[in-house]
Amino acid sequence: MFSWRIIGLRVLVNFAVVALLGASAYAVVEVVKRSTEPARDENWWRQNEITMVLTMITFIYPIIFEVLGFFEGFHPRKQLRIQLAR
Repeated sequence: MFSWRIIGLRVLVNFAVVALLGASAYAVVEVVKRSTEPARDENWWRQNEITMVLTMITFIYPIIFEVLGFFEGFHPRKQLRIQLAR
């Protein structure tokens, strides 16, 4: 019944999701670590760095997850549930 192509695609999508979540966690940790260091140059980006990085993550990642969800080939209702779980 199941196609190896669909199973392989779903596994690949799940690895991509885990990699994206790891990248976002790494970015947040690095930005917070930088915020505790003394600033050599106090510019606008440095003052708002944490807010900007978190805003970019919350804006861009759901779009990427939606695109990855289309590759999985689930019914839209099930795809929405998976998206909400992620």
